[in-house]
Amino acid sequence: MIEKIKKIFRKKKFHIIKLIVVITAIYFIWHSDKIKQQANPQKYLEEKVKKLQKTVTIDKLKIQSLEVDLKKEKQNCIYEKEKTKIDAIFFDKNEYKSIECLNISHKKKLDNISESITAMNQLYLKDLEELENAVSNLEEINKITIKQRESPLL
Repeated sequence: MIEKIKKIFRKKKFHIIKLIVVITAIYFIWHSDKIKQQANPQKYLEEKVKKLQKTVTIDKLKIQSLEVDLKKEKQNCIYEKEKTKIDAIFFDKNEYKSIECLNISHKKKLDNISESITAMNQLYLKDLEELENAVSNLEEINKITIKQRESPLL
Protein backbone atom coordinates (compact mmCIF):
# COMPACT_ATOMS: atom_id res chain seq x y z
CA MET A 1 0.00 0.00 0.00
CA ILE A 2 2.79 2.40 0.89
CA GLU A 3 4.55 1.58 -2.36
CA LYS A 4 1.40 2.42 -4.35
CA ILE A 5 1.09 5.76 -2.57
CA LYS A 6 4.77 6.52 -3.27
CA LYS A 7 4.29 5.69 -6.97
CA ILE A 8 1.21 7.91 -7.22
CA PHE A 9 3.00 10.74 -5.43
CA ARG A 10 6.02 10.41 -7.72
CA LYS A 11 3.80 10.44 -10.80
CA LYS A 12 1.85 13.48 -9.61
CA LYS A 13 5.05 15.25 -8.63
CA PHE A 14 6.48 14.50 -12.06
CA HIS A 15 3.32 15.81 -13.75
CA ILE A 16 3.40 18.95 -11.64
CA ILE A 17 7.02 19.58 -12.65
CA LYS A 18 6.11 19.02 -16.31
CA LEU A 19 3.21 21.44 -15.96
CA ILE A 20 5.42 24.10 -14.40
CA VAL A 21 8.00 23.70 -17.19
CA VAL A 22 5.31 23.96 -19.89
CA ILE A 23 3.75 27.06 -18.29
CA THR A 24 7.18 28.69 -18.01
CA ALA A 25 7.97 27.90 -21.66
CA ILE A 26 4.62 29.29 -22.80
CA TYR A 27 5.24 32.45 -20.78
CA PHE A 28 8.65 33.04 -22.36
CA ILE A 29 7.38 32.28 -25.86
CA TRP A 30 4.43 34.60 -25.29
CA HIS A 31 6.64 37.42 -24.06
CA SER A 32 9.61 36.87 -26.39
CA ASP A 33 8.47 39.71 -28.66
CA LYS A 34 8.39 42.09 -25.72
CA ILE A 35 11.83 40.96 -24.60
CA LYS A 36 13.24 41.43 -28.13
CA GLN A 37 11.56 44.82 -28.39
CA GLN A 38 13.09 46.01 -25.13
CA ALA A 39 16.54 44.64 -25.98
CA ASN A 40 16.87 46.24 -29.42
CA PRO A 41 13.83 48.23 -30.56
CA GLN A 42 15.31 49.21 -33.92
CA LYS A 43 16.10 45.64 -34.95
CA TYR A 44 12.72 44.47 -33.64
CA LEU A 45 10.90 47.06 -35.75
CA GLU A 46 12.97 46.22 -38.83
CA GLU A 47 11.99 42.55 -38.46
CA LYS A 48 8.37 43.53 -37.88
CA VAL A 49 8.37 45.70 -41.01
CA LYS A 50 9.79 42.83 -43.08
CA LYS A 51 7.14 40.43 -41.77
CA LEU A 52 4.37 42.93 -42.41
CA GLN A 53 5.63 43.62 -45.93
CA LYS A 54 5.47 39.89 -46.66
CA THR A 55 2.00 39.67 -45.12
CA VAL A 56 0.73 42.63 -47.15
CA THR A 57 2.14 41.13 -50.34
CA ILE A 58 0.51 37.78 -49.58
CA ASP A 59 -2.78 39.55 -48.85
CA LYS A 60 -2.60 41.34 -52.21
CA LEU A 61 -1.96 38.07 -54.02
CA LYS A 62 -4.85 36.36 -52.23
CA ILE A 63 -7.19 39.20 -53.16
CA GLN A 64 -6.08 39.02 -56.79
CA SER A 65 -6.59 35.25 -56.77
CA LEU A 66 -10.08 35.64 -55.32
CA GLU A 67 -10.94 38.26 -57.94
CA VAL A 68 -9.83 35.86 -60.67
CA ASP A 69 -11.96 33.13 -59.08
CA LEU A 70 -14.91 35.52 -59.04
CA LYS A 71 -14.49 36.31 -62.75
CA LYS A 72 -14.21 32.60 -63.59
CA GLU A 73 -17.29 31.79 -61.55
CA LYS A 74 -19.27 34.54 -63.30
CA GLN A 75 -18.20 33.16 -66.67
CA ASN A 76 -19.15 29.64 -65.57
CA CYS A 77 -22.50 30.94 -64.41
CA ILE A 78 -23.23 32.56 -67.76
CA TYR A 79 -22.03 29.48 -69.65
CA GLU A 80 -24.14 27.10 -67.56
CA LYS A 81 -27.25 29.28 -67.96
CA GLU A 82 -26.90 29.39 -71.72
CA LYS A 83 -26.14 25.67 -71.97
CA THR A 84 -29.15 24.77 -69.85
CA LYS A 85 -31.43 27.07 -71.86
CA ILE A 86 -30.29 25.41 -75.08
CA ASP A 87 -30.79 21.96 -73.57
CA ALA A 88 -34.26 22.97 -72.42
CA ILE A 89 -35.23 24.17 -75.86
CA PHE A 90 -34.07 21.04 -77.65
CA PHE A 91 -34.69 18.30 -75.11
CA ASP A 92 -36.83 18.77 -72.03
CA LYS A 93 -38.89 21.64 -70.73
CA ASN A 94 -38.17 20.58 -67.15
CA GLU A 95 -34.64 21.90 -67.59
CA TYR A 96 -35.93 25.37 -66.69
CA LYS A 97 -36.19 24.16 -63.10
CA SER A 98 -32.52 23.21 -63.19
CA ILE A 99 -31.75 26.70 -64.47
CA GLU A 100 -33.21 28.10 -61.26
CA CYS A 101 -31.15 25.63 -59.21
CA LEU A 102 -28.03 26.64 -61.14
CA ASN A 103 -28.78 30.29 -60.53
CA ILE A 104 -29.10 29.69 -56.79
CA SER A 105 -25.90 27.61 -56.55
CA HIS A 106 -23.90 30.07 -58.64
CA LYS A 107 -25.29 32.97 -56.65
CA LYS A 108 -24.15 31.29 -53.42
CA LYS A 109 -20.69 30.68 -54.84
CA LEU A 110 -20.45 34.26 -56.07
CA ASP A 111 -21.61 35.57 -52.70
CA ASN A 112 -19.07 33.41 -50.87
CA ILE A 113 -16.24 34.62 -53.09
CA SER A 114 -17.39 38.23 -52.70
CA GLU A 115 -17.47 37.86 -48.92
CA SER A 116 -13.98 36.36 -48.99
CA ILE A 117 -12.72 39.30 -51.05
CA THR A 118 -14.31 41.76 -48.62
CA ALA A 119 -12.72 39.97 -45.64
CA MET A 120 -9.31 39.86 -47.33
CA ASN A 121 -9.57 43.56 -48.19
CA GLN A 122 -10.26 44.35 -44.52
CA LEU A 123 -7.33 42.20 -43.45
CA TYR A 124 -5.13 43.84 -46.08
CA LEU A 125 -6.07 47.33 -44.88
CA LYS A 126 -5.41 46.35 -41.27
CA ASP A 127 -1.99 44.89 -42.16
CA LEU A 128 -1.19 47.93 -44.28
CA GLU A 129 -2.04 50.25 -41.39
CA GLU A 130 0.14 48.18 -39.05
CA LEU A 131 2.96 48.36 -41.58
CA GLU A 132 2.66 52.14 -41.85
CA ASN A 133 2.74 52.46 -38.05
CA ALA A 134 5.80 50.22 -37.80
CA VAL A 135 7.60 52.15 -40.54
CA SER A 136 6.86 55.50 -38.87
CA ASN A 137 8.07 54.15 -35.51
CA LEU A 138 11.23 52.85 -37.17
CA GLU A 139 11.83 56.23 -38.80
CA GLU A 140 11.45 57.96 -35.43
CA ILE A 141 13.94 55.58 -33.83
CA ASN A 142 16.37 56.15 -36.71
CA LYS A 143 16.07 59.93 -36.28
CA ILE A 144 16.75 59.63 -32.55
CA THR A 145 19.73 57.36 -33.22
CA ILE A 146 21.16 59.81 -35.75
CA LYS A 147 20.73 62.71 -33.32
CA GLN A 148 22.49 60.76 -30.58
CA ARG A 149 25.41 59.99 -32.91
CA GLU A 150 25.73 63.60 -34.04
CA SER A 151 25.51 65.15 -30.59
CA PRO A 152 28.86 65.62 -28.89
CA LEU A 153 29.57 63.48 -25.90
CA LEU A 154 29.41 65.35 -22.62
